[in-house]
Amino acid sequence: MTRLLFVDDEPHVIEGLRRMMRRVRDQWEVHTALSGEEALKIMAVTPADVVVSDMRMPHMNGVELLNRIAKQYPEAVRLILSGHTDREVIMQSAIVAHQFLAKPCDAETLVNTLHRAKRVRELLSSPSIRDVVGRTMQLPCLSSTYDELMAVLGTEGSTVRDVADVVSKDLVLTARVMQLVNSSFFVKPRPMDSIVDAVSYLGLDVVRGLAAAVKAFDGFENVLGERPLKELFLHCLEVGSLCRRIAIHEGMTIRDQEDALLAGMLHDIGKIVLAQAYPSEYESILRDKQDWWPSQEAENNQLGLSHSEVGAYLLGLWGFQNHIVEAVAFHERPRLSPVLVFSLTTILHVANAQTLGRPDRIDREYLSLVGKREAYSAWNESPEVNSAA
Repeated sequence: MTRLLFVDDEPHVIEGLRRMMRRVRDQWEVHTALSGEEALKIMAVTPADVVVSDMRMPHMNGVELLNRIAKQYPEAVRLILSGHTDREVIMQSAIVAHQFLAKPCDAETLVNTLHRAKRVRELLSSPSIRDVVGRTMQLPCLSSTYDELMAVLGTEGSTVRDVADVVSKDLVLTARVMQLVNSSFFVKPRPMDSIVDAVSYLGLDVVRGLAAAVKAFDGFENVLGERPLKELFLHCLEVGSLCRRIAIHEGMTIRDQEDALLAGMLHDIGKIVLAQAYPSEYESILRDKQDWWPSQEAENNQLGLSHSEVGAYLLGLWGFQNHIVEAVAFHERPRLSPVLVFSLTTILHVANAQTLGRPDRIDREYLSLVGKREAYSAWNESPEVNSAA
């Protein structure tokens, strides 16, 4: 049974949360605390798998509590449940919380969010994956991207499209923007998949604050340096572009095309997490590489886990849709995916190998199993698919 801890200084809120969870009490072991201090005492005796905390509480607020939990119990999923949706709260929460829920929160939204978090833990159940992702508080963006974004934001007459074009050059900024816009801090008619729509909805001030938060990172470029980090981002952009072109060729919907672009842009975010968590070990992998991008086998041999699993787990915690999480998790080993049908996993698997110039890494047997062996040949012959983005 999954252990859940609610933290809120208002007793009537705690009681309301308990009532919401009664219909799933056979799946969740619910604990409650009326303060951050009490929550830490409970965690010391019975560590929770998921912690849901209010933002503003006396003595220790939600950000301080979740920071403590991230350091002491990195495997725990961290959620903020707050009635405060001002910009300062959003920026503080974006650093430490995996997802955000806005008060008042209905039972269906709460339970569905908790179930998604639970499914991510079950999909990638390795404690080492949960540990390394749990310790990830901030990820770096390229200093050149940050500087360019600040310049665009400071230029009179800059448009949402101008800002979105800069954001889309950086996979970490892209991930954070999409994470934030699809959180329940914002009420939307449908999930957003377009970076332009996301930037437009959030507003330029929020994007500026989010970029500043992501930029607050020390020491990462000493591991990889600016150039290889930029090369990784360019690779992700190329993969995303090819994913979208394949989706267009297959006659998929506009939303599916946007999902394909997003999955391609974010598929290697786990490499950044691993390099941050294991700097010396990852530097060793990079020294021994033949390609700049180390293989999943090399990561598994050295670290016991891979960027595919780590990246998927992080995106799942951030609330990305399941088919994007699965595509990232299985893009190098698609036959391990839960259901063997043509999907975003298929597209990402092919696009990644093609962009690396390694068609030998494409699993032809898998393509046959999902009925796309002949389609792959058509993709190779299509001028639209093989054209530049």
